[in-house]
Amino acid sequence: MGATAARSHGTIANMPNIANILKSEISRVSRKEVRAETMALKKAVAAYRTEIAALKRRAQALEQQVRRLGKVGAQAAPAADEDAASEKRRFSAKGLASQRRRLG
Repeated sequence: MGATAARSHGTIANMPNIANILKSEISRVSRKEVRAETMALKKAVAAYRTEIAALKRRAQALEQQVRRLGKVGAQAAPAADEDAASEKRRFSAKGLASQRRRLG
């Protein structure tokens, strides 16, 4: 009986612990799932960063265009003001008479 007890004890010691196997399998599966989730998030983040960079470039181009058009508009505006100013300062006897009446 002693020999059979030692032999059965030896086979039990060589059997793997089911709790450790289950724990390692659960952690492996969970790592796989987490990796899949994070890869989807990483792809989304990369796409968002690309889109943000494109929007920044577009905003910068539009700001440059506004500055360029502002300069062109500022150069064209004084020419229009000079024409309008010369029309406003035309002399007429009727206007002089009305100014004299108004001022006393």
